[in-house]
Amino acid sequence: MKKLLFLVMVLAVIAALVSPLAVLANQTGSAVINGTVTATATPVITTTPIYTTTTTVSGTNEANAAVYFTYNGGAAVLATANDSTHWSVTGLTLSTAGTNLISVIAQAGTEVDSAPALASVTAASVTLTAPTAFTWSTFAVGANAGSAATPGTVVSSGATSGWSISVADADTATNSGYMVYGTTKLTDAIQIGLAAPSAGTTTGTIATYSAALNSSAGHGQTDGTFDIPLYANQTLVTTDAPGPYTITLNYTLTASY
Repeated sequence: MKKLLFLVMVLAVIAALVSPLAVLANQTGSAVINGTVTATATPVITTTPIYTTTTTVSGTNEANAAVYFTYNGGAAVLATANDSTHWSVTGLTLSTAGTNLISVIAQAGTEVDSAPALASVTAASVTLTAPTAFTWSTFAVGANAGSAATPGTVVSSGATSGWSISVADADTATNSGYMVYGTTKLTDAIQIGLAAPSAGTTTGTIATYSAALNSSAGHGQTDGTFDIPLYANQTLVTTDAPGPYTITLNYTLTASY
């Protein structure tokens, strides 16, 4: 009887010890952890517009962030930092025009990558409209009053334009710019220029007009739409034969990219 009582007591003690463990083993719970994931600020592409001829693209970024430049889905290139908040990529060959061909991502420290900055590439182009003809009235002996015309328009983007002017006349071997009637040419060459001549003066030769057009502000420059000005006058002498004289000016626009 004593042995049985002892056994019951032992089992009671064991039950008391095991029961809490069994309860704990079957409990479940959760922990709440508060925190913020920080992303690097999206970089800014300051080069605009970006042409297919552009070789350097630059921008700004979060301080001390690494900037990765991708073009047309190619391998990412680590941009060069000019200082802590500026980046640039040089030596580019951007041959394809379109939207979102350029992607720039920044990454600073342990922050996650920034959202991509996207840019499109515009095809560089240059066009020259056909020159507009103009007609003088009947000439009188002496200095003609001259005429003004806008023979064409140039639209240029992403290109530097260079000019050459030639003439079709009776003296094409020397390209001297004479008005002609058949094979008969006037005694003096035509005078042309960018601006009307002052009283008692002439405008200039074909060569000087071409040089002036190429060097003038807004003419032959990158990016712009501009008209091609032309002021022309012709001097007649008493020995010039009568007839309908003409001359053709040929404008050639050479674009460098």
